Amino acid sequence: MSLEVLHANKDKLKFSELAAFILDLGNNFSEIKERAWEFIIMIALWHNKDKALSKDEIIKNIEEVFAFKNIPLFIIENALTRLQTEGCIDNECVDEEELYMLTNKGVDKVRSALSKRLNVEDKAVSIFMKILERHLNHRLSDFEIEIAKRCLYEFLSRVFNQWSIVSSRLLTLEYINLDIPHYDVIIKDVISGVRSPLKDAIKYAIEDFLKEASKNDVVAKFIASISQSYFIIQLLNLDPELKKIQKESLMNITVYVDTNVIIPPFM
Repeated sequence: MSLEVLHANKDKLKFSELAAFILDLGNNFSEIKERAWEFIIMIALWHNKDKALSKDEIIKNIEEVFAFKNIPLFIIENALTRLQTEGCIDNECVDEEELYMLTNKGVDKVRSALSKRLNVEDKAVSIFMKILERHLNHRLSDFEIEIAKRCLYEFLSRVFNQWSIVSSRLLTLEYINLDIPHYDVIIKDVISGVRSPLKDAIKYAIEDFLKEASKNDVVAKFIASISQSYFIIQLLNLDPELKKIQKESLMNITVYVDTNVIIPPFM
C-alpha cells in the first residue's frame, strides 16, 4: 500500500478507514494521538496476519506499509500497552487468534464513521458521472465508469498528497520546499492513457466537478474529506504526537458531523 496515490479500491478503503477513525474523534486531540497509532498498528498487523510479530517487527512493518520514518519506539510500546489493557494482546507478540480480535475490533469502531463518509462519497461520484455523461452525450458503460472513477481518484489523490505535504511542513516545520503542480498538469498526466473521446470528456468533467464544490454541499464535503485524510496522515508523519496541531488549532474548529470531517482553521 502506498500513500502517494490510491491505485486500488483496497488501498483507498484502508486509507479511508484510518482517516474516518481519526476524524470521528472530534476535538479530543489526546485521543486522536493515541487511537490513531493503535489503528495504524492494526493495519500494519493485518498485512502480516499469518504470523506473530515482535515490537521491532511491527515498527518495520509500519514503516514499509505507510512509508513512515524514524518512528519512536515509545509510541508503539504505549499503543501496544493500551491494546493489551483492553484485552486485545496478552504478550509482546500478537498471534493469529488475538490479531483476529484486534482487527475486527478496529473494523467495528470505524464502521459507523465509514458508512456516513461512503454515503457522501457515493453521492459525489454519482454527480461526477452525470457530468461526464453530459459531455459524452450517452449513458456510461461499466468500462467507462471504471476508467472515469480511477482518473477522478488519482487526480484528487495527487493534488491533495502534494497539498498536504506542503501544508503539514508549513505548520509543523515552518518551511516549504515543494510546489504544487498546476491542476492542468496533473489532469493531463492522469488521462494520458485514456482514448478519445472519453479522454477529453473526463478532463472537462473533472474541471466541472471541481466547480460544483462551490455550490454543491455534497461535492464540497467529499473533496474536503479527501484533503483532510491526506493532511492528517502527513501531520502524523511529521509530528507523531500532534504537539504542533494541539498548540495551533484547538480554537474555532468546524465539524461536519454528517461526514465526520474536521476542518481546522488553517485549511
